[in-house]
Amino acid sequence: MRRQRGFTLVELLVVIAILALLAAILFPVFAKARERARVAACASNLKQLGSALQLYADDYEEFFPNAVDWADRHFSAIWSSQPQYLARIAAMPDLNDALDPYLRNRQVWACPSDWGCNYEPIANVTVNNSSMHRTYGMSYSYRTALTFNSQRASQLSDPAGTLLLNDANGAWHYGDDGRFGSYRYNVLFADGHVKLQTYDQVNDLWSQPF
Repeated sequence: MRRQRGFTLVELLVVIAILALLAAILFPVFAKARERARVAACASNLKQLGSALQLYADDYEEFFPNAVDWADRHFSAIWSSQPQYLARIAAMPDLNDALDPYLRNRQVWACPSDWGCNYEPIANVTVNNSSMHRTYGMSYSYRTALTFNSQRASQLSDPAGTLLLNDANGAWHYGDDGRFGSYRYNVLFADGHVKLQTYDQVNDLWSQPF
């Protein structure tokens, strides 16, 4: 009876090396696919929030919510150059509270990729937390100037080009190397569509007139 030949140590090492090489090739692919899924889930959240904003506007003569986001509430000094707005913040509700009656659950405020941030370049504030949603109740930033200026949705000059909400940190989506130029933000526009934008594009959108 012939003895069955087993693997030699060299053959086992070759197999292990091949498996390690395959893992090194496939893991980044899987990670990118997973992040694409998270980007899509985040975009879905923003679309639901866009619907809630529209419902709010329908109930309030087309005005956007008289509310503030995390940056306005916790870093109100960003409005120090406009004291007329700064004075109003303390009496304004948080945006997630204002929209609560128009949403089925608050989980839509959580971006699936929200791992917090140390510094947010659009708001120009040092944040330093592990999750924007857990810390502030929202993963997104609101263009509060719309409500400060009593802007009506129907009077926007370019709804498709007007930013309403965006990710509170552009490093979440493909931008974790720390370079602002690599940052990507999911952005909700006033016409209801959501699009992934670069840091430069979002920075420009925040300065666009209504």
